[in-house]
Amino acid sequence: MMRTRNVLYTLLGIALLLLVGCARPVEQPPAPRLRFIAPVTLDADQEFRVNLGVQNIAAQDFAGDDRFGGQMEIRDASGDLRASAEVVTLRSIAAGDTAWIVEWRGALSPGDYRLTWGADKYGFVTVAAAVVERNGRLYLAEEAPAVVEPPAVVEPRPVLTPETATPTAYRLVEIPEAGMCFEIPAGWVQLTPETVWTPEDNHDLRIGFTWTTLEPPVELEAALLPDHAQIVASEPLALGWGDGRSFTLEVYRTAAPGGEQAPVEALEIHALVTLSVDGERRGFDFYASASTAEQLAEIGPILTHALETAAFDQPDVSSELDTAGWPVFGDETYGFQLAYPEGWTHKDLAAQGGGMPEDWPVERVVIFFPQDWAGRFERSGPPDPNAPPAIPALSLEVCVGSETQFRRAYVEPSYSETLTINGVELVREESGSGEYVTVLYVFQSPVDPEVRVVLVDNFSKFANRAAENPEVVELIPVVVGTFGFVQ
Repeated sequence: MMRTRNVLYTLLGIALLLLVGCARPVEQPPAPRLRFIAPVTLDADQEFRVNLGVQNIAAQDFAGDDRFGGQMEIRDASGDLRASAEVVTLRSIAAGDTAWIVEWRGALSPGDYRLTWGADKYGFVTVAAAVVERNGRLYLAEEAPAVVEPPAVVEPRPVLTPETATPTAYRLVEIPEAGMCFEIPAGWVQLTPETVWTPEDNHDLRIGFTWTTLEPPVELEAALLPDHAQIVASEPLALGWGDGRSFTLEVYRTAAPGGEQAPVEALEIHALVTLSVDGERRGFDFYASASTAEQLAEIGPILTHALETAAFDQPDVSSELDTAGWPVFGDETYGFQLAYPEGWTHKDLAAQGGGMPEDWPVERVVIFFPQDWAGRFERSGPPDPNAPPAIPALSLEVCVGSETQFRRAYVEPSYSETLTINGVELVREESGSGEYVTVLYVFQSPVDPEVRVVLVDNFSKFANRAAENPEVVELIPVVVGTFGFVQ
């Protein structure tokens, strides 16, 4: 394994935009503030009911929205959709009032469920519910009755100070199970066994990290965002080692079954990102938690520092797998070779086609793929929508031309790093976002500065392809590790 330190772009920041001028500023109407409510109940006929409500928590009336676009989904523990509803329009709601929009009724088998309700414009709430069967009847899992104890003496919580919010010293923490390391304030303590740190044991402030393996069709948000929370804001992330989204949440206390919406317990920011690791789709969550918006803003720089210093153990492109008996592909014109697995084959494709400019730099294209896929690249006639896609595991492309010509054929990467294999320096580039990322391995010829050999990985960072073809994903870096120039 080779540790590569990746600098992540700043996630959090607070900017003040001052508008100065002679003209009188136009007063903008305040933005709507809606809270989504979805109590789950079970009636005497063993039928589950979900009441979808919207509360106007702003100081002014909500005028309504003809393009509200509300969505409700209920998914089981495996991520399968069990029920859904859409609300196209939303009527006006007076300040402080709640509108009950839809009541869903249906049957649910015993198990764990996750309900989401909201709209893209205004945020979402997530509610977890567990259905259990006892003596032939279904129930919603309830908390055990509270034990009455003498009142405890509550120690006052520490007050956030400038020294807490802007530490001057940091220390490195390593999470070997996740392959991740990052820096947190030197004086903060870990709330074991969780990967959560705080200035003191009973402090409201938290910086945390968690991760999970995502099994299709479970999505990142459903797996990592907390239950009983409403999304207030969401933005895409463009990170150095992966892409994702950041979410600002209101997290609620657990409400009594059938009761009103519980009060807000914490405000949190979560930075979620997915990676394809050894054929698995893995999700990571860096988060900050505080009791108030002011505290959350104060510890924002600490979360930013954790992200900026994060480093992920990228698998090395070399491997201990024995490749001695593999077939070897060579190119005498440009002086290179690489080995590919037994059971794989290769095919030359036309590098120059109709409509290509005369100075197009790609001179040769060879694709590599398992022999069982050969039929995918021999089809003719109209496309078959049910046939597997004709996408090779690895493409080899010879590019001859200047740096400018090279960038005409290959887009500027969103991330790149320099590696060395077999004594040859190469550049590993990533382009794309989210679950659709193409990986390029660019080898510069040692004798001709205008010759570059590009290996295009079409699977490792495409989440669905990687999940469906883990054995191919495992072999791709091994094939790359056999590349070398022949003097």
